Amino acid sequence: MSVRFFGQFLIDSGEVGEADLREALDLQAERNRKFGEWATWCGYLTEEQAERINLAQRWTDRFFGELAVEFEFLTRDQVSELLARQEASQIRVGEALVEIGALDRDRLKRLLDLFETEQRVYALENRQLPEPLRGVALAERTLELLPKVALRALNAPVKLGEDRVWDGSSEYEYAATLSIEGECALQLGLAVDRGAAEAIAMALVGIPESDDRVWLERGLGELLTALARNVLPHLEEEGQSPRAGEPDPCATPGPGCAFELAFHYGRGLLIFA
Repeated sequence: MSVRFFGQFLIDSGEVGEADLREALDLQAERNRKFGEWATWCGYLTEEQAERINLAQRWTDRFFGELAVEFEFLTRDQVSELLARQEASQIRVGEALVEIGALDRDRLKRLLDLFETEQRVYALENRQLPEPLRGVALAERTLELLPKVALRALNAPVKLGEDRVWDGSSEYEYAATLSIEGECALQLGLAVDRGAAEAIAMALVGIPESDDRVWLERGLGELLTALARNVLPHLEEEGQSPRAGEPDPCATPGPGCAFELAFHYGRGLLIFA
């Protein structure tokens, strides 16, 4: 067993085919508009204003609506209205599979129960950190914030899986490292496969550059930077004075601990050393 998304669980279990899952994910993407997309669609924000908030949100652990009010782009009443519209339109992948006729609702409920039981061990509240990271605020905050940062920066979820001893060698081709200095000095690293590296680079860097590896690993560096800039303010509130260095592409940290990562489009590792 390993960390995975519900759609992969259904495919691995033989409940649905890949074509059904793709159709359900397309329906989900059509229905599940981001808050900024709702705001522009309703005429409350321009695309330029929404993009400005999206960029600001990448670097801070704050809600889109909160930033929109701070920038004086939206009122609090408008934020409440948009949140209600967004919530009313949301659909999960299982519900999408029912809607396209790939699953019936009773079967979906039973499968969700099985999936949630299987994946419960990976929930942060049920996780016991490996001994070297217990009580290390930087590690705890990073693990807590990574799913939120990834969802905002990549517009795609990521899940944390099992931890393991990290010996400095990786089965994944693409990597980057960022050093945190101060009382809680650590190296953060990402090592991912090609699918994850491409999706991250497209989201955070844009159009591919001439040097393919530079482009891919620059994307990993951007994600590490976004993660650090979200985590460090929390540590400062706790009385620490951490400092983040520049990301080092094509580098993996020395020995330490690693956590399995699952993306919709690939796999990888989050590393602490």
